[in-house]
Amino acid sequence: MGELELIHAYNNHFSLLLWLLTGITILTATVIFTFMGRGTGGADEMAEESIAA
Repeated sequence: MGELELIHAYNNHFSLLLWLLTGITILTATVIFTFMGRGTGGADEMAEESIAA
């Protein structure tokens, strides 16, 4: 394998790794913001139910 082929292969794999990490980051942020958007209403409702009982 020549030096240019090695550089080209390295560049391709590094680019693929960056896209993979970008996708994981976006997916993680989406999941976190989805759960943050729900708020703590469930915990508040459970506390009110336990007090009422």
